[in-house]
Amino acid sequence: MASSHVRWSEAGRTLALDSGQRVYTSRVGQANTLDGGVWKPYVIDRVNGVVRFADSELRFTPAGVEHWRKGRQLSRFRADIEAFQAASWERPVLAVGALELIEEDDGGATAHVRCRYTLTAAEGGATIELLVGGSHKVHLTTTLEAKAAGRYRLAWDVDTPTRPVARQPRALPGGRPAPARPFSFDTPGSDLHLRWKPAEAADHGFLLGDDRLRVYIGEKDYAVRERKRVVPLTLGPTGIGNDADDGDETRDDLTWSSGGFYANGNLYLEDASSGNSTVQWLGLGWRAIDLNTASPGVASIDAGTQITCVNGGDNGTPTNITGTLAGVNAGGGTVWSTTNRPSQQAATAATTAITGSTGNQNFAVQTIVQEWVVTEATSYEGAAGEDMYFFMQEPSTGGSSWWSVTDDYDGAGGNVEATLTIQYTATSAGGISIPVVYHHRQRNF
Repeated sequence: MASSHVRWSEAGRTLALDSGQRVYTSRVGQANTLDGGVWKPYVIDRVNGVVRFADSELRFTPAGVEHWRKGRQLSRFRADIEAFQAASWERPVLAVGALELIEEDDGGATAHVRCRYTLTAAEGGATIELLVGGSHKVHLTTTLEAKAAGRYRLAWDVDTPTRPVARQPRALPGGRPAPARPFSFDTPGSDLHLRWKPAEAADHGFLLGDDRLRVYIGEKDYAVRERKRVVPLTLGPTGIGNDADDGDETRDDLTWSSGGFYANGNLYLEDASSGNSTVQWLGLGWRAIDLNTASPGVASIDAGTQITCVNGGDNGTPTNITGTLAGVNAGGGTVWSTTNRPSQQAATAATTAITGSTGNQNFAVQTIVQEWVVTEATSYEGAAGEDMYFFMQEPSTGGSSWWSVTDDYDGAGGNVEATLTIQYTATSAGGISIPVVYHHRQRNF
């Protein structure tokens, strides 16, 4: 079904369907930016070479790319091609290509701008791409190509205000195997955080300095004209989108973890081994829901209203593990904390059954959202809009070592945040409809 863009809001987007229905969609951690009083996923300042997104900026300068947040510089990073010659790594003379901006919109919850430039040397070249928009994150993708046979790599220097510190996942109790989680670094005293996926570990190396992190990407022996693409290295504020809205509650110590059990993204683990469920509850939250209607404005919440989560690994027969997803009663709003945990919440009358999964999850939440928006007539409009918080109740006991990991936010590896989609029929609707552009537009400085 074709859709048209209606408007961006603080943390989401409204689309109009040909059927006359509306769709509000938002990703975990989504944060648009204000431009002249209008919300947008990003803003480009072509004169000064600046791309603004969420509360952050990329500034493209001759000395490198500067990463700013809330008026404070988090880091400056730059790339160099390195070639192994004789017994040492050398950096050949580079020519840096013009910055190219490619605006991309697939008609989903957000849109992005791909900032691309090239590095060229006699030995080979590299294409650098920085993808931003609709969140605090920066995704770095690198493509290396050799002109001559040899051993090459890309050196990515990240200047930081303090010495970066590697952050490791928490160990699972009981000696059970844990899913591989992203490798990540924090910089104490700074908001900067960066990570990459376990599957990309072979393509990344690093050196730590007092005020610098050097990441080596794509090191290998290349044949003539051989190309290698490495995706992605993700940078952003500490936690990159994790906050008090999203995380999990453990049975072991009855605490709330906004960083997720493995400290690398929010997730829950269902386990039925001797009834010892490591993570008992999952909390999901979306703020500032704006359905773009005059209150009450919504006649019905329709089929297609769902939460889509990312699979983070599984073991045994996870599809035999069952549980219940509910909403927080009385308007749907709360702020998770150790003293305000999911297990302490009164649930909505409407719930939805869930199971473990070997793939991405789609949780139908039509009846829960209907209860909030239509039955309780809670306003979800503009600055007065409410938040929506969901939680997974304790899963049932299944077989030994059955578990399923479901991420509400995958901190590395592209745009794979959990998404809330609300399809509804409005009794009154504001805004104008603009056809969604599914191809990209290309601009250079």
